[in-house]
Amino acid sequence: MRQLPCTIVALALVGGAGPDLWARASRRDVQLITGSARVARGGVRRARGAATHRALVTAVWRWVQPRLSAAGGQRRLKRRLSRRVRKLIKRYRTRKVSRAGRQVTVLLAVTVDEPALRARLRALGARLKRPGVLMLAHCDDGHLAPALTQALRSMSVRVVAGPWPAQRRAAMVQAAQSRPAAVQSWARKAYAAAVVVAWCETRTLSRITAAGVTGVRSKVVAEAYAPQGPGRARRLLRLEQVGLGHHVDVKKAGQAALAQALGRLAPLLGKRMPPSLPTGLTRTVLVRLRGPLGLATLVRLTRQIRVQVQGIHRVKPRRFGRGVTWLAVQTIYTPNRLQQILTTVRPPPGWLLRVGKGPQPGTVDVTAELAEDS
Repeated sequence: MRQLPCTIVALALVGGAGPDLWARASRRDVQLITGSARVARGGVRRARGAATHRALVTAVWRWVQPRLSAAGGQRRLKRRLSRRVRKLIKRYRTRKVSRAGRQVTVLLAVTVDEPALRARLRALGARLKRPGVLMLAHCDDGHLAPALTQALRSMSVRVVAGPWPAQRRAAMVQAAQSRPAAVQSWARKAYAAAVVVAWCETRTLSRITAAGVTGVRSKVVAEAYAPQGPGRARRLLRLEQVGLGHHVDVKKAGQAALAQALGRLAPLLGKRMPPSLPTGLTRTVLVRLRGPLGLATLVRLTRQIRVQVQGIHRVKPRRFGRGVTWLAVQTIYTPNRLQQILTTVRPPPGWLLRVGKGPQPGTVDVTAELAEDS
């Protein structure tokens, strides 16, 4: 029996569905998904059902694949998700059905049900990655992206590279300068909650001495954006640093100027970026606070932790006990990194703090003691 090909094109809107879902089906944030299914002659209805099922599986997998923390076992996971794929879809609508000869084409608009999909992945034992920061940096020396990436990673910020080749990143940086809203679609494809766009500008100055020493001025600019919806992005911060280089060789003078500007910008980005990150990059770490603290001292200490530590968004008491208070700290840091950073917090006058590992894995223990001279 001859087999007829059936091809489907699905428009998948990943995320929540608003009242204007179908009106937005032609916007740039819509993913185009193609699939194929072979059916017997005359079974157009069965072909349409099989193609629709495959399109829904593809839409779900487009959401899942960039979020998986482990690369192994993806084929088995995709097969298990396809068994109940209709329960993972919030809604879908057939936009167009056409047939040209032996080929049937179906156009769908699909919305993935994120809460149901996350619950299904947890039941299957799949681990999802946390969203990261997409780094798009271009400079002639090639040291801009590694230096900024290292500065963010030193602050426990996960940096993602994205699926684009290195040759395309220069054009993407130029596009972001003229049209910042373009970062919204890039952030979705790379599973990033923020995008850092950085570039450098170099200008040769006149000769300084008769010996031929030339001065070069370099400026390094870094901008951070957070996607705000279809075709929109909010700028989180903008940093600029200038460096000067002097050498007989113009190329070496330019390298010295870029190194100076980058040496100033990288630490500043690592310090200013964490507090500006959206809540999608934060995690909640439980901190056990022990000691004979009064209510006023407890409130003052929690306020100092939030103000003094960069990268902590909120400190909220969760549970009270006799001499023990559990705090829910919303931060970008891992528990081990948070434990190290809390040692730098200045306690209220007359108190000392000792920081260690908590009673359960992933928790931190802080003990407040009265100072001897108090």
